[in-house]
Amino acid sequence: GVAFSRMFGKKFHLWLGSVVGRQVRPLADVPINDYVFDVEALAYSPDGAWVVTAGRDGAVRAFGGSDGASGAHYVAEEPLVSIAFVTDRLLAAGSARGLITLLSWPEMRFASESRVHSEEVRGLVALPGGRLASGGWDKTIAVSAVEPGRLDPNEVRTSFELTPAPSRLPVIRAAVDGGEGPFTYDPAAPQVIVSSELARRAGIEPSVLAETVDVKGQALRVARG
Repeated sequence: GVAFSRMFGKKFHLWLGSVVGRQVRPLADVPINDYVFDVEALAYSPDGAWVVTAGRDGAVRAFGGSDGASGAHYVAEEPLVSIAFVTDRLLAAGSARGLITLLSWPEMRFASESRVHSEEVRGLVALPGGRLASGGWDKTIAVSAVEPGRLDPNEVRTSFELTPAPSRLPVIRAAVDGGEGPFTYDPAAPQVIVSSELARRAGIEPSVLAETVDVKGQALRVARG
């Protein structure tokens, strides 16, 4: 396949084609984002089924490699200028401020991040042995060891998002090392209610907790401290 980004009117577009013999046949030409945010990087997924783009609006977007159909997306906190697959389950995006963010694939969920450079991350290349090479406008090339879901094996990275809820309690969705789960927080209550999956990722095993507390008619296990 062949893929490139281009300006068309007031939009950046993704153009997709297939190579047949000595010819390139067009497959799709779909809008990505407004022209004020450059789309400077894209990559095919390892199986060739998807094309992911990185733009200066901070968005990573996935499109079907054969028809341009819209797929998963993720919005980072900084403008993005480079992108590469580290493995068939991990995607790396480089920012205009030196940050490298790892996303799970194909879910496109936050896994971890690390500020490897002081300026734009202009190049990302996966290396054998779970390593990632990056080049920046700070005149440096860095090689990072990547554990599954982590750019730095000595750190645990988290992100939180407040989601609307019909009840008076706010529901906060958290990602811990790539695993997602909700929790609720009530300033008037002594407990924070966490899903079992999120508890395990935070190092709490619910099955070994003996103490329980009644919350709205439900017996919930308690982890003190």
